[in-house]
Amino acid sequence: MPRTARQVSETGIYYIFANGEFSKPLTKDNEDKKQLIGEIFLAKKEFAFQVFGFSVTKNELHLMVRESNPLDISQIMKTVFGKYTAYYNSKYKMRGSLLHDRFKSVAMENIDWVKKYLRYIHQAPVKVMEHPNVFTYPFSSYNGYFAEKTNLYINDVLKSFDDDLQKSRTKYKIYHAGVELEELKGTFRHTLTMQDLEEIFVHICGISLEEYSTYKRPEKYEVARTIKKKGKLSYRQMETLLGISRGSLAKL
Repeated sequence: MPRTARQVSETGIYYIFANGEFSKPLTKDNEDKKQLIGEIFLAKKEFAFQVFGFSVTKNELHLMVRESNPLDISQIMKTVFGKYTAYYNSKYKMRGSLLHDRFKSVAMENIDWVKKYLRYIHQAPVKVMEHPNVFTYPFSSYNGYFAEKTNLYINDVLKSFDDDLQKSRTKYKIYHAGVELEELKGTFRHTLTMQDLEEIFVHICGISLEEYSTYKRPEKYEVARTIKKKGKLSYRQMETLLGISRGSLAKL
């Protein structure tokens, strides 16, 4: 099936998403996360683009940039992942591409979109259950908006909240405490893979799916109650993961 052309942003600002192959998580440890972030800012020196925000989790990169020249975005991402893949494959004695598919991008046409997607980026580690909150995750740009010196481009975002810097930062923090906006889902949705669901399962329950499969029905229902309470998954996702019908899950 032919690839569709990327939507060109009139503002030059893009939200970018990339995730790893199923057999290769995008990052395996914190050193990898630091390396990937470092490659973004090395590329920034080469291409002179602006970074509005980012977050790196085990298997996802969320990024927002403004390119200096039209169509730079493809070359920027090619450079970032070319160098990061070389590092990764050398470190883990692997070969081949890291990305599950080519990176995805959404054109940001106004400051409201920028703010909504920036919040989405910073909430990503919480959504995949790698960190309990937005405010202290070390591999995102959230706290760069409070720093005296930063390599982020923060002016447009902060001024959109208030002309007074202190007030704008307070409003920025309150804004990030909110939940993901529903309208984002219609524009861009990342569907959880079975691997994603398994990782959530192990994180919450502390057992493997193989061990779960040996449980009797009452024990499986106890696990399902735990997932239902803590996992924030849909009934469809829990049915896929646990092998329990949606009707039964609704009664738990």
